[in-house]
Amino acid sequence: MSWSSFDVSYDTFGCNLDHDNETIYLHSMPADQALYFDLARRIEEVIEGTGAHVVERETLFHMTLARVGVDYPVDDVVEEFLEDDLEVGSLEVDWFYIDG
Repeated sequence: MSWSSFDVSYDTFGCNLDHDNETIYLHSMPADQALYFDLARRIEEVIEGTGAHVVERETLFHMTLARVGVDYPVDDVVEEFLEDDLEVGSLEVDWFYIDG
């Protein structure tokens, strides 16, 4: 499969309560997810071309910044991220490895 490298800026964030209702995840993610989803779809097409079934990705691409309990002051962190206009950084996606 041929593809071209691309740059991704982790320029937004989100948080979610895990299904256990005890764990909160803080994530940094690219506001523009298109390049990641395009690459994922191309990989899925190659895998499906072998006859294997692939469940399409529905969750956003992200990096986990923290995994904390519900007692952690997440609201304070979110407020600080908003005040500071959080940008975690950028990276070049120029290779990947599929194990299996």
